[in-house]
Amino acid sequence: GTLLAVVAFVLLVSGFAPLVESGRPISLVGQETIEPLKTSPHMPIRVAAVVLQEISRPAGLILLLAGLAAATYILYEAFSLDTIPRQRMYVVLILTFFSMLFWSFFEQAGSSINNFTDRNVDRVWEQRRVSADEVGQTITFHLPLKTTNPDLLRLPLLTQEQLGQRNGDPAMRQRIEGAVRRVAAQRRMSAEDTEKLVAAVSQYEVLTMTALSYLREASADEKLPLAERILTWRVVPENVGMGIGGSEIPASSFQAVNPVYILLFGLVFSALWSFLATRGLEPSTTLKFALGLLQLGLGFVVLWYGARMADARGMANMAWLFLGYLLHTTGELCLSPVGLAMVTRLSPRRLVSTVMGVWFLATAFSQLLAAIIAQFTGVTHGDGAAAVIPPPTETWDAYGEVFGNVALGALGAGLVCLALVPLLNRWMHPEVAEQG
Repeated sequence: GTLLAVVAFVLLVSGFAPLVESGRPISLVGQETIEPLKTSPHMPIRVAAVVLQEISRPAGLILLLAGLAAATYILYEAFSLDTIPRQRMYVVLILTFFSMLFWSFFEQAGSSINNFTDRNVDRVWEQRRVSADEVGQTITFHLPLKTTNPDLLRLPLLTQEQLGQRNGDPAMRQRIEGAVRRVAAQRRMSAEDTEKLVAAVSQYEVLTMTALSYLREASADEKLPLAERILTWRVVPENVGMGIGGSEIPASSFQAVNPVYILLFGLVFSALWSFLATRGLEPSTTLKFALGLLQLGLGFVVLWYGARMADARGMANMAWLFLGYLLHTTGELCLSPVGLAMVTRLSPRRLVSTVMGVWFLATAFSQLLAAIIAQFTGVTHGDGAAAVIPPPTETWDAYGEVFGNVALGALGAGLVCLALVPLLNRWMHPEVAEQG
């Protein structure tokens, strides 16, 4: 049963692409209709196109129909209740909506924020910086991220510090082309796709994330000659100040920041709520929801500002990332622990399990919204096999714009929730026995 469920889930998420001859997901609305809308100069049309694309696919369509059916049923049941339980159901539904917004914004951590970290956050602890005296000289880097070769380990690693920098060695373009062709051969790409990819990756004068990735992947085999696992870099005047050596923190490692913050501050918040409760000052559930959304919005303000403060290469300081994650975590600690308790406490006994299912369905729908938001941070040039990530100077603005829009959405939702707190608190009827 579980195995069949996994297979069904994979097929739904993939849009039944493995079963279609073209290998493309099934969609009620064709790409020939959606793609022109996605390139519209008007933001509302682009947003509508992405939403239409997602809900036209099997997973999105089923989620949408299930959500509409669940909402219709719950509203029907709510209207049939007496005044107090009906108003409590209103509170549950309104807070479920705000929770859905919260998680759709929060889940950018695994998509747009992670991509921003990978492409536009300085993650290198460099050993030194290039001085003006080194202009015209050469620096030899080793390419593979992991190696046991002592000759390579004595050389500095070609890192993210070189992104957006120009190598004065005329052989640089040839090295990148060779790396792309080797990886393409390993992946058994067609000759046509290989040529498109080579042209796309080698079009830039400066080092890009895509080129760096191919150089590393092509040199990973320990059996390769040393000459194919190193890179000569001729220093040009614009390289002055470029970081050399040190260690590069993988972008995926920053996914651990939120769990670490949870461990550090979970007990602090628990103790804080207990401390305030003994003095009759603990915020209500509705106020905690508003505080969670507001802190989430402030976290995106920090990320937006960090992107705007990027250096000349388009790289932001990782301190902004840590601060943004901190605010996201404190927001999560305000909202997340009280959600299911609120559903159980306010729902009529005969509807508790159903409303809890609606709560989780809303959480699933928030993942769909998160995917839609993340699509607006797409910064690749080209498509298919020829898709490449441009230099950091061409990507920071796209991330900053999306983070700014998400910040406005989260702060706006938080302010609306805050304004509704008095009304929602009255509708909760704390003076009356619960689960009536």
